[in-house]
Amino acid sequence: MAVLLAMSAFVVPAQPISGYSRQVTIDDSPPNRVEQLPSLDAVNIYGYTVPKSALRTNFDAINLGEMQYNGTPNRTLVLGNGNIGAVAQNSHIVGLGGNAQNTPFLGYAMSKTPLPAGTSFMYIPDQQLQFDSISYSQPLDYSAPPSPGRFSGSSVVGSDIVAEKYDVTGKGVSVAIVDTGTDFSNPDMQHAVARDENNIPIMLDADGQGIVLTRAKYIANIDEKSGRILNYEGKLPEGITSDVYVDENGVFLRTTEGKIPVYNSIYPFFGEPVLEGEANVDWKIGNNTQDYIKSKSGIYRMGVVYELHLLLGYLTIELVPVLVVDSSEAGVYDTIIPDMSFGWALRAEDLADSNPELEYLRTEPTYDFTDEKPIKMGDGSEFLIYDHDRDGYPDYSIGTAGARVLDIWRVMDNKTSTIASDVGYGEQIEAELLEPIDPAGEYFGIMYDYAGHGTSTAATIASKGEHFYSIYGDENKYQLAGMAPDAKIIPVKALWIGDTIYGWMYAAGFDLDDGKWKYTGDHRADILSNSWGISNFPLLKAGPGYDFLSMVSSLLVLPRVLDSQYEGAVVVDSIGNNGLGYGSVGSPNASPLAISVGATTNNVHVGYAGFANITRFGSSAGAYDDVADFSSRGPSLLGDPKPEIMAIGSYGFTPAAVTIKNQEARPGNPRNEATFTLFGGTSMAAPMVAGVAALVIGDMKDRGEPVDSFAVKSILMSSAKDLKNDPFVQGAGRVDAVSAIELARGSNGRFLVYTDDTVRNILATMLPALSTYDITRIVGDDYQPITEDYVDELNYRESRWFAGQIEQGQSSQTQITVENPTDSPIRVEVSGVVEKIIKTHQLENQTQLFEKDPTHDAQEFGYKPNYYNLTKLLGSQIPEDADLMVARLNFPFSSFMNSTELYGDYLRIASLYAYDWQDADEDGTVAYKEIAMVNRGGSWGTVQEVRVSDPAEKFADTPVIGVYPVPSIFSFWRGDRQINSTAMNYTLTLEFYKRLPDRNIAFDQGIVPEKAFLNIGPHSKQSIGVSVLTDDKTIPGVHYAEIVAKSSAGQTVLMPVSYVVTSKQ
Repeated sequence: MAVLLAMSAFVVPAQPISGYSRQVTIDDSPPNRVEQLPSLDAVNIYGYTVPKSALRTNFDAINLGEMQYNGTPNRTLVLGNGNIGAVAQNSHIVGLGGNAQNTPFLGYAMSKTPLPAGTSFMYIPDQQLQFDSISYSQPLDYSAPPSPGRFSGSSVVGSDIVAEKYDVTGKGVSVAIVDTGTDFSNPDMQHAVARDENNIPIMLDADGQGIVLTRAKYIANIDEKSGRILNYEGKLPEGITSDVYVDENGVFLRTTEGKIPVYNSIYPFFGEPVLEGEANVDWKIGNNTQDYIKSKSGIYRMGVVYELHLLLGYLTIELVPVLVVDSSEAGVYDTIIPDMSFGWALRAEDLADSNPELEYLRTEPTYDFTDEKPIKMGDGSEFLIYDHDRDGYPDYSIGTAGARVLDIWRVMDNKTSTIASDVGYGEQIEAELLEPIDPAGEYFGIMYDYAGHGTSTAATIASKGEHFYSIYGDENKYQLAGMAPDAKIIPVKALWIGDTIYGWMYAAGFDLDDGKWKYTGDHRADILSNSWGISNFPLLKAGPGYDFLSMVSSLLVLPRVLDSQYEGAVVVDSIGNNGLGYGSVGSPNASPLAISVGATTNNVHVGYAGFANITRFGSSAGAYDDVADFSSRGPSLLGDPKPEIMAIGSYGFTPAAVTIKNQEARPGNPRNEATFTLFGGTSMAAPMVAGVAALVIGDMKDRGEPVDSFAVKSILMSSAKDLKNDPFVQGAGRVDAVSAIELARGSNGRFLVYTDDTVRNILATMLPALSTYDITRIVGDDYQPITEDYVDELNYRESRWFAGQIEQGQSSQTQITVENPTDSPIRVEVSGVVEKIIKTHQLENQTQLFEKDPTHDAQEFGYKPNYYNLTKLLGSQIPEDADLMVARLNFPFSSFMNSTELYGDYLRIASLYAYDWQDADEDGTVAYKEIAMVNRGGSWGTVQEVRVSDPAEKFADTPVIGVYPVPSIFSFWRGDRQINSTAMNYTLTLEFYKRLPDRNIAFDQGIVPEKAFLNIGPHSKQSIGVSVLTDDKTIPGVHYAEIVAKSSAGQTVLMPVSYVVTSKQ
């Protein structure tokens, strides 16, 4: 069953190649709006408004019974020392470290009522997550189609060149994707599963959803001499569900007798942790007495996979029966046989019922395990997939067998207390991490992606890029290679009801043992990638950067703190989709020592699916490499420069789970051959950087160089492409894989710029918060307490300078090191700069609605924006020396939101666009076919902003700004209200910036204070003193600048600088 969900959590939702089946359009309403949808009998599941009727439990052949709605529980992080028994009276407590008596306790509480006060614990309420999904060497050719590598972003970032030129593809590197899970069914992703020394998949489900119970047992009568299977006679032994029988049609499990225990993956929202399924058909396991599925013990085990999927905006319920047998040794269960054809039959039924044109997909279930593919852990074929048309490309998936699942409800040892009333749960446990498969046959684990988000983030990194995809639905097909196609993915499913801290620690190589996190010595993942965040930080009890998640994230970067043998990991976070305001970075995106990643443009969505022929998007996807308007901005509350780096977030395509292939498939449609999605947001940008980090790490490993998380970060930042924005917008610039590998190898004149003071200054600022949380006491005994003495002795490089807090009239100093890893000497000019306005223009006007475009005036393609020819508007050309153009659109709040309506339910919006216009017919009128969109701004607010770097180069022809008044009234909750909008007044401001010397930055050895020159020999480095200067009139607050280093070889490195000026005492 499929239900359309409008998910505002995805600022830029991934889009399927076609629609879904059995659809019910509903809103992503906040919890207090559920009662406004009584006709749908809707409930709220972590921000998703879902009709109860969508949660199917009767699948004809198998009925799981009725499930009551239990309400949406509160989830609260609990830490510190206190009376854990008092908290556990009305809560389900899952321990993640400590015991609350002798050491600080860390865990989370699931409760239906507020946690009790006066327990001495610190409570941090969980928040709804936001999935952060959504200069040119040659003149731009906006008339030409994008290069094939643009579709995945590989040609922009340069990972395709790195693979071809250097044979660097991320081999030997593992990346943990902490997300909604990962589906590996796409043939471009099946190679990417990380595996241990026994070839068993390394996958963690901290959500506890992927348990498949196989407790139903069926006893067979197998003749020891002949091996023939006979009818079972006599009384059933205790604990046996039923028997196996033989008739003229074959060999069958008598599944119509007894109950089949089914793990309820949507508990605690509905039902109980374990459901009792009843079958009304018997499942076939053999054709005759000699041709049957073998069980060495004669005890066959059966279970049912029951999954909820929120696939790209649609809710589906999947159910697949599974058989588990001991094929080699009696009593050791090693083989899984899923009846995938049954699951597909249910899926096809839903599709055909929803759309008559998909009737050809309908098929009848056979209730037969004999025609299914057996799976053994470690055989490399753990994928639970089905190819209904036998074309070699799967059509249906429910995940990958072999996940280690965190049993947060302790169903395996029957310790779960189910909800009995509105009071709560009332228990305390330490969650048990289950094995990939239970040798005794009680269960196995599945990794699946309940939302599709984690699959796209993983594919951004590791897609093999071997299959071809019909992006535009025609005969032209393109490959979608990830940034590091030979890297391995460790999926960490932790965003449903699980715990990201557990996922981080496990992926970093720690195991939870008797309340302590102990390092195993096995660094499971080299990189931890996070494409999610929490923007509602007041309820976190701390500002972003100081909060608990950000602190843990930073400690995972530091070598030898959590354990003397732990070398640290590279942690990559999306910075968030909450731009355009400064300081809009959330948690853990503001983690001071992690790499925070912002989003840039790629524009390949122009011409695709719902964007095709839309007037305001123009007719060309030629432009790229500008800052996306939704990308969150720094600084964090610490004041350190954020983001560190940028990557594509607007937009690209990734391979997707194969299940979406047949949503609206038609015979002969080129898109039927492979599945993909349009992906974007900083959710895409973060794994792009993680992928390039994998390239750097893999190359370092191949050349026998030690891998240092800070060295990797410095390489990425020192090799980034400058986008000419300030450091709180762009960090060091857009990640560049070619330059990064050249720098790591010491070639092409690349060089590093870094300081050792940033980490010291950051940790000194963090010390009070670290002391409050006392995080290190939940790890093993071999940890390093972070003290002032420890901080003073640190010597980790950072290619950004956080100068700390400076009182008015005082200064801060550091040593900037320029390192030359090449075989040739270089001369480097270093200077302090800051962006300053060199030209501005402002006008006031009123929006003109419902204006038709001369190319196509059909309303289905939208109306045209209100255009401004900038050459005429400015009375001259764009300044040749401008590094950046910023266009802003402001309109009054009273025009934006109707305050007499429900908050956010009646909005007038206008968005902003920058175009390059070539007047092909020379009629002086801007038309859809003549414009190429360079960038756009479209936020939910009264300010829109568009940034264009190197504007004199980006606009090959005539620069045009478009103000697009959205023709309908919109609701933040319900979307288009189908009410005509009206005109509103606005102010349009154009600002042109140029980097000029910053007199607050002074070098010790400079001919002038703002500039100095260094001569650096091959494989050498040189340091120079630099100061941030303030005076009594310097405005208190967070300030930024850049240190630009330019070499005689023509290379440039941009070092972000920030400092916090405090009032003079």
